Amino acid sequence: MLAPALVVAVPGGVRWDEVFGGAVCGSFLVQAVTGVALMTSYAPSDKTAWASVHYITFTQSGGWLLRGLHHFGAQAMVIVLGAH
Repeated sequence: MLAPALVVAVPGGVRWDEVFGGAVCGSFLVQAVTGVALMTSYAPSDKTAWASVHYITFTQSGGWLLRGLHHFGAQAMVIVLGAH
């Protein structure tokens, strides 16, 4: 399904703006996947928000990594979008 789009010859070769466009798309996918995963454990109430973030970071398996990927992915998306 995706293979035909990946093997299309680009006339004139690939330029840097297309590389950054792909990087924006990749960082968006990281944001979407990690955001959905974080959403499953986060409680957005004024009484439970801090406790749920604490649970994700220190108790949930791999939660610290998930939060880190989401945090740095957001920063990377802003930088790469600006470069694009």
